[in-house]
Amino acid sequence: MGDEWLLAALLKGPQIAAKALAAAGLGMAVLDSAAEEDAIKAAEAVSATLRGQPILLLRRGESADPAAGDIQAYLYLEGQAVQRISPGLVLAQSPQLLEDLLIDPEAAAAALAHAVDVKSLSAAEAIGIIGRSVSAARRARRGRRPRPPRPDQPGEVE
Repeated sequence: MGDEWLLAALLKGPQIAAKALAAAGLGMAVLDSAAEEDAIKAAEAVSATLRGQPILLLRRGESADPAAGDIQAYLYLEGQAVQRISPGLVLAQSPQLLEDLLIDPEAAAAALAHAVDVKSLSAAEAIGIIGRSVSAARRARRGRRPRPPRPDQPGEVE
């Protein structure tokens, strides 16, 4: 999900206070709260909302998990944490912006200045953004899938 507006609209439903941005086709949400409990609640809510879509929680800070390091990475699916992932592997495969967000706030400041703040969207705007995205996805699917011929169309042989 590389569209920051769509990501912000999807975060509006479960009322997750964050800024949404995208880089290299990857959507990222930077939570307003740095608390681990808030990050876990957000990951659970988003993964429950986006059923079937894996969600990665990547955060920096102290953790209640005694086995966790300074940076933690967890994969969520259907509202549940399903796997702990090596943060180093995640960062090695991610755009530079993700590393900047975690480690170098000064380098990330310009991107965050242009991020979409979930609080700035109204519910109606969020619904409109999601609706347009769903419509575009349906049109794209129809364009790729051949339609069966209809006998009532001119030029068709029955």
